Amino acid sequence: MKIDEIRVAKGSLSDRIYAGKLAKNNIEWLQKKDITNDFLSAVIERFAGFTEKITSSDGKTYRISVREIKLGDDLCHCGCGKQYEECKKKK
Repeated sequence: MKIDEIRVAKGSLSDRIYAGKLAKNNIEWLQKKDITNDFLSAVIERFAGFTEKITSSDGKTYRISVREIKLGDDLCHCGCGKQYEECKKKK
């Protein structure tokens, strides 16, 4: 496999990130490796502590930021004292 043939994409049936070689139809993987943890580590290292505006290949603009969650930061803001993901009142 040549380096130019390697593609990175989100799996269609999962939220996992894969790197590998696609078939000529650009849909099916001929070879792939789950690189989710490496990918997320690279994103955290690249964007930790600040926000950046990027434009994707389809022309849409996004704002990307990564912020470390410290003890207490993930509590819901409604005052219930639960973690954000557990709160039923979150907006």
